[in-house]
Amino acid sequence: MGGVITKQKIRGLDELRGIAAVMIVIYHIYQSYFRGIPNYNAEGVLVFPETFNPNYNILNELSAGVNLFFVLSGFLIHLLYANKYFDWQASKVFLSKRLFRILPPYYASVAIALAGGLVISYLKIDIWNVLMHVLCIHNFDYGYAFSIQAVYWSIAVEVQFYILYCMYRFIADRYTIEHKLLWFFAFCLTVSVIYKLVLYLSIDNVTISNAGMRWLMLYNTILRFPEWLLGALFFEYLPLIKKIKYKYVWILLLLVFTTVLNHYFVWHVFGSDLVYSIAFSLLIVSLTDLKKDVALFVFLGNISYSLYLNHFLIYSVWDTAWLRLLHLPRVASAERILIMVSGFFVCIAGSYILYRLIEKPAMNLKSVWVDAKSEKKS
Repeated sequence: MGGVITKQKIRGLDELRGIAAVMIVIYHIYQSYFRGIPNYNAEGVLVFPETFNPNYNILNELSAGVNLFFVLSGFLIHLLYANKYFDWQASKVFLSKRLFRILPPYYASVAIALAGGLVISYLKIDIWNVLMHVLCIHNFDYGYAFSIQAVYWSIAVEVQFYILYCMYRFIADRYTIEHKLLWFFAFCLTVSVIYKLVLYLSIDNVTISNAGMRWLMLYNTILRFPEWLLGALFFEYLPLIKKIKYKYVWILLLLVFTTVLNHYFVWHVFGSDLVYSIAFSLLIVSLTDLKKDVALFVFLGNISYSLYLNHFLIYSVWDTAWLRLLHLPRVASAERILIMVSGFFVCIAGSYILYRLIEKPAMNLKSVWVDAKSEKKS
């Protein structure tokens, strides 16, 4: 089960993590510049921007950094666990390792966001909202998915990916079936497509815009799970996929193809995520043989999780502070471009500090408390 790969051959994935994080940061800064991120209005109703407006440019496609994160996660998790047997003990070890890795920096980020929101009174905090975020189920409710920070929906989805993968392995490992991961992927993809079709046909377009419908589908774990599984599937068949010729040509064609067609809402809903994920999975396979590190992107890869979690919070404070200091309106201007460019570097610097203060110590604790205990039991 799974392609054979050595530790030395996966160094290129650090660079990809850095690239994915930078894509998301630029996307959010750009969207914030044009006020293109979902926000609550004075009545407390979540208002979605019409992100499919043709006036928006190619920078919208940088949101595909989330797709890249998902397929990277699927590839790496299956790389680490493809040849392990998931009994009850192994399943507990798997979930404890993954949750201890992802949750401490996330909880710290939520705490910072809540504290900041209470200080400047821009959040209406209720206990149920906080509890849903703690339990990573806030993406289940339309009103809570983006209520504290827009990026947190994907953390809930990622945690749920781990649980679904663990459940699949716990059941599937008891049966000898050829290509069982492929069959599971096909099943999940079919469910996802049917779910999208039903949602698309049943939602009243009068009460919610196309962009709003896209956001409804965005944070749905069932609809996004095939992307994660695609990364796992590409590792499963790594030797075979490595034989594909002209992989970079195919990657470029797939990216251009879906970027052009994303002007059409139906394609954006039913085809975009999958095609992006195929392209990124091919890119991951292509980079597994990278022989040299690119120091800048390795650095960005190391802080990528902290950067992803906190960049929107950091940039919002930076942007708001300068707007108030210079008495600028929230409209496009030369001053805001300077704020936007400088804010990008502030996000990186602030995320590096949080990485050193929170994420790195949490990783060290994980090594001592979780990894060491797991190795003793095994």
